[in-house]
Amino acid sequence: MIVTATTVNEQTNVWLKYFTTIDWDKIVGTFIDKVLSLLF
Repeated sequence: MIVTATTVNEQTNVWLKYFTTIDWDKIVGTFIDKVLSLLF
């Protein structure tokens, strides 16, 4: 399989679209809440 620059760019765009749809603030907030509840 020959990987061209175009293929890589298309894959990168797909990943960027996927990652930008994730609610990172909510995930981080939930994670911090769980860590704090474990510590205290």
